Amino acid sequence: AVELVKVDVDQNPQVSMRFRVQGIPAVKAFRDGRLVDEFTGAVPRASVDSFLRGLLPSEADRLVALGDEASIRRALELEPDHPAARAALTRLESAGDPALGPGLSALDAGETERGLQLLLDALAGADAALRDRIRQVMVGVFADLGQDHPLSAEYRRRLSAALY
Repeated sequence: AVELVKVDVDQNPQVSMRFRVQGIPAVKAFRDGRLVDEFTGAVPRASVDSFLRGLLPSEADRLVALGDEASIRRALELEPDHPAARAALTRLESAGDPALGPGLSALDAGETERGLQLLLDALAGADAALRDRIRQVMVGVFADLGQDHPLSAEYRRRLSAALY
């Protein structure tokens, strides 16, 4: 489930510079091409084991990936604050909602930026319950994109400005 790769930074200085290696060992974990965790220096085995376990999908992650309502609800029982599960349940429950429908359809079609903008537009004049559902969906999209993705950074800022 985890692939370990050793890079000789002396032979690959461009890799060392790109990932800002300051000490050895520098352990960096990537998922879907983006850095998700790291540590530098010698650490106890228990810390390495914990680091590796944190990289693996949780049971809640696996349930959300199934996508059916029962699995998503079970994921929320296991991890009540799981952003992807909250977003997935909100999306299921809001599929026919005229305020969320266009944004959800755009997201489902792979038009992430358009979908986020449509959801943001739906915030105008929305009541507290609808605002919370929109927030949950958008936070789930941000989690899927990753915190370093340009759309996450931009639309997190826009969402915060619109909500507060």
